Amino acid sequence: MELDKKAAAKTAQSGTGNPKRTFNTGKSLLSGQAYLMKVIEHNATPKVILKRSAIALYVRPDTSREKRGVVLDEWYRQKLREIVPEYIAYWKKKMRLEEVEYAIKKMKTKWGICNREAKRIWLNLELAKKPKECIE
Repeated sequence: MELDKKAAAKTAQSGTGNPKRTFNTGKSLLSGQAYLMKVIEHNATPKVILKRSAIALYVRPDTSREKRGVVLDEWYRQKLREIVPEYIAYWKKKMRLEEVEYAIKKMKTKWGICNREAKRIWLNLELAKKPKECIE
């Protein structure tokens, strides 16, 4: 029992333990800004709408936590796709590359990966939550 408490404390201090995402009403980040996240149940296609100070997650009643996560992650992916092209254009020019392919995926330990030979960039989905300076 004492060993479990010590292990939990060590994990909490190291920052390696990821908090479980519940996708209930609470706080959520977008581009480094905190927004109130509201989960609204409705009988239509799931969607996410950004309002002035809130992110509204519309889901059907009894939608699982995993499905809520998928809907929210897809929305973050879309938001990241809206801002990434300007940075890609800047770095493409700076690195003297003609064509660059990029994609967004969940990564546990890296913010992104650049393969100059393959002309490919992978970006971490979590960058959508960080300030825009982190993308650069």
